[in-house]
Amino acid sequence: MLRNSLGDDSFLKTALIDMYFKFGLGTYAWRVFLEVEDKSNVVLWNVMIVGFGDSGSSESSLELYVLAKSNGVKLVSTSFTGVLGACGRCENFGFGRRIHCDVVKMGLDNDPYVCTSLLLMYSKCGMVGEAETVFSCVLDKRLEIRNAMVAAYADNGYGHCALELFSLMREDRVLPDSFTLSNVIACCSMLGLYDYGKSVHAELVKRPIQSTPAIESALLTLYSKCGCDTDAYLVFKLMEEKDVIAWGSLISGLCKNGKFEEALRVFGSMKDDDDDSLKSITTDEDELT
Repeated sequence: MLRNSLGDDSFLKTALIDMYFKFGLGTYAWRVFLEVEDKSNVVLWNVMIVGFGDSGSSESSLELYVLAKSNGVKLVSTSFTGVLGACGRCENFGFGRRIHCDVVKMGLDNDPYVCTSLLLMYSKCGMVGEAETVFSCVLDKRLEIRNAMVAAYADNGYGHCALELFSLMREDRVLPDSFTLSNVIACCSMLGLYDYGKSVHAELVKRPIQSTPAIESALLTLYSKCGCDTDAYLVFKLMEEKDVIAWGSLISGLCKNGKFEEALRVFGSMKDDDDDSLKSITTDEDELT
């Protein structure tokens, strides 16, 4: 770029900044940003705000947001989603409230992407009441908005509220996706509602919803906690990728139900990472029950 006299092209420099952030080179990205003479392009600021937030420098994202405002940059919805994500990561509730005020002033309080980001920010800060206020004011309650609210309830221990919202989604004929169901199953596990969780699992099987690692992990935790070893083993055996969390959920469930010898044998299978040895554990269903 420099050899071809393209060093002053702001679009190319924005692409350079994005590249450096994705390689984890925030210092290089900052140097390129400082070299840009015309900083009126909001995309440039958005890349910087999101880049610092994703790289773990959330406070730098917040500082850049303030700097962009002071420079008279015309912020757009993407600007707010980026800085709200940074607020959630560093749990800076006070700054998040300031951004919420800016969102209302800009007339973006019904933008679905901004509202979803607001919900997630309040959720990560543990402010469920504020998240409910945002949710109640949204006119177009599309699936993403409802999912964000369900997740806010689930992540903060409000399992019953998440299930109530899920029931309302059914009444409104809003079809849930894998993200919805993974959170709902997690809430069933949290509340010990085995039968309800199994009915959600049945819905998952009936509808063409792709099973994700999050859903499989939630189901495994549910069945393990409820002492349904056979169901837990079946879910586990069908998992394509068995990570340490999956193995841990299975072992933990067996321990909670007093099946310590089974837990030790599963642990041995985990160390060997051998599906055949796991099959030998689950062959005799009478032994499991």
